[in-house]
Amino acid sequence: MASRRQRRVSPREKLLAEVGRQVERRLGGSGSELAASQQTLAYLNWLAWH
Repeated sequence: MASRRQRRVSPREKLLAEVGRQVERRLGGSGSELAASQQTLAYLNWLAWH
């Protein structure tokens, strides 16, 4: 059986995972909170690529 190498998680992937968790926690909030979370996610996604 071939051994599997654990894939390294990039800082970008860690950032997006954390923001995703934060957005999930806020889904129970008001629509304005969700909109703010989506704006934050969009900004951090842009930041991760630049």
